[in-house]
Amino acid sequence: MPRFVRKLDKAIWWDTKEGQAIDDLGADALKNARTANNKLSIYEFSTDEELQLILATLSSGKQNLAEADYCVFDASVFESAGVIVKKIKGATSSESVDEKHHDIVSLTAQSLAKFVCYAAHAGDVDSLDKNLVSKLIRKFISDGFIDGAKINKDLEKRLASIDFPD
Repeated sequence: MPRFVRKLDKAIWWDTKEGQAIDDLGADALKNARTANNKLSIYEFSTDEELQLILATLSSGKQNLAEADYCVFDASVFESAGVIVKKIKGATSSESVDEKHHDIVSLTAQSLAKFVCYAAHAGDVDSLDKNLVSKLIRKFISDGFIDGAKINKDLEKRLASIDFPD
């Protein structure tokens, strides 16, 4: 079954507790689900390296280096939440990542909340530390998977000033 990822601003908002009801997630969880035109971006992946590329690419658009919090879930969440998913080419600094982009479409406040609850409960919430994120961004630029000309210019300066031990 395909796996999907949603990058989060703060993983703690999607923390669930054992025995917690699916619809009993705190309201702050919705902060991780900012929509545009009633759509929410997610990305499909099949390997750990693809997941790292997606997270590094999404982080490369930010002004500052930070942890990359995320939630991984499978396609069963869409059916459980009753949402519609369409594959639509993304607009990131990586052509490879753009091809993995999907939108959850025609969202309402209720369907968005339901999706967030199901994804948080059925998914795995995790984080990449900011040092690893910066190494991955540099690696994927070097390997040609991220277009260095399309990353955030402030972040580009910060990356250039970091000296990583071999």
